[in-house]
Amino acid sequence: MAMRVLKWIGITVLVAVLAIGAVLLAAPYSDGPVAMIPGGALQSGELITDPVGDWSFAHQVETIEMQLVADGDRSRTTWILVSGQLAYIPVTTGFPPGKSWHHLAAREGAALVRIAGKRYPVRLTRIEDSAAVAHLDTVNASKYPPAPGSDLGSWYFRLDWRGDEPPVSRESY
Repeated sequence: MAMRVLKWIGITVLVAVLAIGAVLLAAPYSDGPVAMIPGGALQSGELITDPVGDWSFAHQVETIEMQLVADGDRSRTTWILVSGQLAYIPVTTGFPPGKSWHHLAAREGAALVRIAGKRYPVRLTRIEDSAAVAHLDTVNASKYPPAPGSDLGSWYFRLDWRGDEPPVSRESY
C-alpha cells in the first residue's frame, strides 16, 4: 500500500515537473509572457498610434505586459501605477536576484506595453527626483503589498509616449 502511494506521488511530481518544463520551453515563443514567466514579443492587440497623455484608464489595472525594444523579442509581466494622468512601472531592485531589465530600461527606454489587450509604444523614463520617488512609494504601497526585496529600494519608470508627437498633457508626478 505504501509503495502504491509513493508511486502516485512520484508520478504526480513528474507530471508537474514536465508541465512546468513545457511552459518554460514554450514561453519564449508565445505572444507575451505566460503569467510571471517571461515570454515572446507582444504581437497581438490593437496598436494605438495616437499619443496618450492621460493614462487614468489604467488606474484599476493590476498587471501589464511590457517588451523593451532593446531586449529583442522578450516580454514580461509587471505592475502599473497611475498618479494623476501619468502612468509608472515600479521595479523592486532586490528581487528576484539577478534581475537586470531595469538597467536596460534606464539606458534604452523604448518599449511596448500591452494594457487590456491594446499595445502602446512608450519610452520608459526613470524617475530619480526624491520627492517624486517618495510620492510614488506611497502610491505603490496603497495599491500593492510590499514586494520581496522592496526594502532594498525601488525604481519607477514613467510611461512617456514614444512617437513623433508629444503627449497630450503633462503633469508633474
